[in-house]
Amino acid sequence: MDHHALVSAADIARLAGVGRAAVSNWRRRYDDFPRPAGGSESSPSFRLVEVATWLREQGRLGTHSLIELAWQAIEGETGSGSPAEVLAVVGDYLRGAGAPPSADVHAAVDDVAAAIGPAETFERLCSRFVEAMSRHLVATPPELASLMVELAEIGDGPVLDPACGTGTLLRAVPTTVPVLGQELDPAVAELARARLAFTHEQAQIVTGDSLRADRFSDRRVASVVCNPPFNERSWGHEELQFDSRWVYGLPPKGESELAWVQHCLAHLRPGGRVVIVLPPGVASRRSGRSIRATLLRRGVLRAVISLPPGAVAPPHLPMQLWVLAVDDGQPADRAWLVDTTGGAQVRLEDLGWAEVRRRATTAEDPAVRRLVPTIDLLDEDVDLTPARYLRSSADVDDLVADRERFTELVVRLTQLLPDLAKMSDRPERPRTTIGELVRRGALSLHQLRGPMGLVTGPGRPVLTGADVAAGRGPSGSVADDVDGVRLQPGDVVVPIITSHPAAAVIEHDDGVLLGPGLQLLRPDPAQIDPWFLAGVLRSDETLRAASTKSGSYRVDVRRVELPRLPLEEQRRQGEVFARLLRFDVVIDDVRTVGRRLTQGLIDAVVHGQLEPGGTDR
Repeated sequence: MDHHALVSAADIARLAGVGRAAVSNWRRRYDDFPRPAGGSESSPSFRLVEVATWLREQGRLGTHSLIELAWQAIEGETGSGSPAEVLAVVGDYLRGAGAPPSADVHAAVDDVAAAIGPAETFERLCSRFVEAMSRHLVATPPELASLMVELAEIGDGPVLDPACGTGTLLRAVPTTVPVLGQELDPAVAELARARLAFTHEQAQIVTGDSLRADRFSDRRVASVVCNPPFNERSWGHEELQFDSRWVYGLPPKGESELAWVQHCLAHLRPGGRVVIVLPPGVASRRSGRSIRATLLRRGVLRAVISLPPGAVAPPHLPMQLWVLAVDDGQPADRAWLVDTTGGAQVRLEDLGWAEVRRRATTAEDPAVRRLVPTIDLLDEDVDLTPARYLRSSADVDDLVADRERFTELVVRLTQLLPDLAKMSDRPERPRTTIGELVRRGALSLHQLRGPMGLVTGPGRPVLTGADVAAGRGPSGSVADDVDGVRLQPGDVVVPIITSHPAAAVIEHDDGVLLGPGLQLLRPDPAQIDPWFLAGVLRSDETLRAASTKSGSYRVDVRRVELPRLPLEEQRRQGEVFARLLRFDVVIDDVRTVGRRLTQGLIDAVVHGQLEPGGTDR
């Protein structure tokens, strides 16, 4: 570890897996907490080695912290190459095939390996590298990598990834199958080599530009899986115009993706298959329609699958998987078009792929997937966007259930609405602020200020400011070993930034952690009723008085004023606020179910599933 390296309070929070508020508390409560070694009074810096020693003595270094320390040691090896190069050396060391670049890295990675083992240590460090390089490096999520390998039906291999990055796609290939990869960045290629050495005995990773300098030009493989770069205009259009790979047409300059498609196909042996990630524009841009048409006419394009936004970077685009095959003995006069954009994830069983391979149509779902004859795709546009060939259909049984649910919700609304009487005059009540209540110890205030390391997939649930503003449950998650502020029954949470009054009372202990964008108020139940507090925070008057506005409100809860009431009166008002806040939740449910019911009934009538006079005819 670099003894001169400095870290901020946010870095310490990340290292310990807590919020910045916790770091501030440690500085106030513990006299032995390291003193600032730089920065400013408002943004101090601390010596990393002193912070790490203090955290270790306090027993606050869990697995997450040890990995973060190891990563910071790797980043600190500035004289040993880029982080990718240093990490590759670490991988060889952990496999027993070399020495680490320094004693500091040695000690840091040994601490992690002792806790979780060498292979898991290296994999976690690779994930940390991808996270740190997320602006420059596109990684395929492991779940999608596994799906692509399943779709590729790789058999005995070998399997090629001509844009392999850190090797995630090839790592999803069974360990007994030979894998080949090419990567433009030499340091990243070296990292992929070290990573695959943990899992595959037969792995060959080379460096170079696959389109301009194909290092595997003489190899034919059983399968190709690829998540190539896209929207590149300098991919080699001018110098590669007469390249033998363009069997299906010269890729236009603005269609680098179709160059990658044909590069992958050029490496297939008969019976082989390509599964490639492409942006949605490849399916519809007019400049590529000629190549798309040729792929269809020659029976090469087998499936186009629209993925949910966020399934793979960039998160705002519904990226696609294209499945292509050459001489695999299957009829190729139809293409399987699938749209999974309405879901949270995509699984092999959702695609009906086994039925497609058997040429069965029993897996068709008019709203999600359909086997479309090639002749229907070969129109003027040759637009292969799946949604264009699918039509929504209503499940009449679901419509009946929605109608019953809608009726139940409307009845519940009338039960939740409290009876309130008009007051003849408005009493003047003494008031106080939340800031004063915090100073008096009537409640405590918590806020996550540093990064938390939110991840996709399973882990400890995290409630965010966006969740509370939207009136939903926790949408985030963190690794199981990340520490944080655990939400307790009676806690009141308020978004820091919101466009409308929002607050929620935590009613159950489900192990949910306080996430970013939230302020947590933890009242002493002997002094403050949480529902009373939440009701005041939901007041429009409170929002205006305790916030600044620039397109949306930034709420400072310390400025919120609330009347000084005896606890019994707080509870009486709190019961009213609780019913009204639950009323608001049910209103959202009524709106959601009502809109779904309306759309479903319209669709059912349009598609001839229902007709005037009822559903029994």
